[in-house]
Amino acid sequence: MAFTASMVVTQRRERERRESRARDELEHREERASHADSLDAEGGLAGSAGGHGYKPSSIMTKRKRRAQPHPFADKDLRVAEVEQGDVLVPIRMALEHLETREGSRGLVLFALFFSMYFCHTSEALDAPQGRKTLKWYADAIKSKYDLTATDENGFCAVTDFGFECYTPFVERNSVEEVLEFLEHDLGIVMRGIKEFCPTCLIGITAVNRDLRILSLGQMICSDFYFNVKTIGDLTSSDFKQFPDRNCTSGDEKWSKNPIVASAPCCDSVQLGLASLTLLALNGIEPTPSSSLGNLQNEMVRKNALDHYVRRAIDANEAIIQLVVLTPDEHAVGIAYTASWRQKEYLPDQVETTVTYWSYFFRPYSPFLIAAFVFCVFSTIHEVFEQWSIAHTLGEAARNVFLSPFMVFIEIPTIILPWVAEGIGPLLELRVYALLVSIIELIMFLRVFQEGQVLPPFRLVVKTLIYALPQLLWFTSAMLATVMVFAGIDQQLFGRVDDNYADYGSSFISMFSVVIEGANNDGPAFELSPEGANMMYVIANIFLFLIIAQFFIAILVGAFDHTREAENDRRMTQGLCSGCVDVSQDAPISTWLKRTAGYLFMYRQWGVFAPVLRRTMTDLITEADSRAEERSPYSG
Repeated sequence: MAFTASMVVTQRRERERRESRARDELEHREERASHADSLDAEGGLAGSAGGHGYKPSSIMTKRKRRAQPHPFADKDLRVAEVEQGDVLVPIRMALEHLETREGSRGLVLFALFFSMYFCHTSEALDAPQGRKTLKWYADAIKSKYDLTATDENGFCAVTDFGFECYTPFVERNSVEEVLEFLEHDLGIVMRGIKEFCPTCLIGITAVNRDLRILSLGQMICSDFYFNVKTIGDLTSSDFKQFPDRNCTSGDEKWSKNPIVASAPCCDSVQLGLASLTLLALNGIEPTPSSSLGNLQNEMVRKNALDHYVRRAIDANEAIIQLVVLTPDEHAVGIAYTASWRQKEYLPDQVETTVTYWSYFFRPYSPFLIAAFVFCVFSTIHEVFEQWSIAHTLGEAARNVFLSPFMVFIEIPTIILPWVAEGIGPLLELRVYALLVSIIELIMFLRVFQEGQVLPPFRLVVKTLIYALPQLLWFTSAMLATVMVFAGIDQQLFGRVDDNYADYGSSFISMFSVVIEGANNDGPAFELSPEGANMMYVIANIFLFLIIAQFFIAILVGAFDHTREAENDRRMTQGLCSGCVDVSQDAPISTWLKRTAGYLFMYRQWGVFAPVLRRTMTDLITEADSRAEERSPYSG
């Protein structure tokens, strides 16, 4: 129904038509005042808006007269002649219609912002292609051993150099094995990649960052010869992070005078290892350059690399990072790191890890530009929305900064995406990916909240809002219970079961019991059956059958309450007693014109929408106050 033409007619009593004209005129004036007060309490009268200065009586008509346009209507609004009664505007229905329009626009603008930003991060992190690139990287390693597989498992093979075994980095448990990887297996990995993808570029660095902030001086060896551009660097520059060069002449020049400030290409494994040795020597004492013969001395290399590896482990830094860049600028990074097991008692024993990242180095992202545009429009919409519910700047500031939703959800969704883009090059790419994922989860919560203008979303969102206080208190009790159970399980099974070896793992295991219940298999049941069976029964009773069901009961109760509240709200939006609907549907052309005026000029029914919304809200508040004053139960 088009609310721009929504009016109602009240039928006058039969005896008024039989009275004299003079007496009818006198009584009609008194009844109009009384009737306006009664309908005010039901949100049934329109008042002044947008500075028009209309009063409720100005929208009433005498019998058998064509109604004049109400204050919120466009100039062409008319209704058919009526036999008896006055034409009134249902303010509550009009306000709901206006809020639905505002909410729909806010939902569309923010959903477009979120979707564009999501597409940008998915493309930048190379989500569609990253797994494929890493898969052929693992296959490239095995291709050097004349084997193929889908992951980097350990294997042995007969090669031109004899019977060789390849042990994955994550299975190397001592400093000596890590040194063996640097001196021997890293070169095999590089040769495998070169043979598997001759057009790919390789770079090795000790800095666990991506190519956006690295330069040739930070590389151990590098095939790169370009300038990585970002969204803010679209102009050409004489400076290049990786300048153009000929590897043959460049390697010959570097071999004659090895320096830390530069690096050879990765075509030569021997020069790459010499460059790594020079970097290690420079970490012991400033050594900006050295002779190639000294760098290839086995004793010098082993001592330097041993110091290099131990220093990297102490500093919790990557030992090396291998970067592979395909011709279409899809890149993967493989960071090799290690940590001490117990340095005081096991000085040479380490735990090794390999982390991966993928990135698509495009000069610019059209998705990011579109996201910025929709972010601006969405922010403007939010400013006008706050304007529509606040009378003063101070009230607007209180609404923004004292509202938990604004502080923890809405404002962060506007600021954090651009903070992440600004500091992204300074972070490890896996940390950047984690940060982006957290931001996108917050943005999704806001999309859900904005979507409450749609009936299915409205019921869910209002259910969660009503249940939130109870859920917060209950979650606190639930987490405390899970923490106690996690500590008990760690004490009982931490020595025999990896799921409870540390408190974090034990907490996750107990939290999973709340969701899916405990199972009765695993090392704990084999090596400590009494305690395992006891905790199996107790955990299922308390965490799964009691805690989890209470959580569900809170949501079900909130859902029932919300559904009843929605039914009550729909009843208050109905027409008042004795009224009938005489509205007329607006033509399509008129509807399109009014919709366009609202979307692009923030005008509704000929009035600036934020002012109109605030005025109608004030009218309803005033009417509710009058009704409360006249109520026999008030005071």
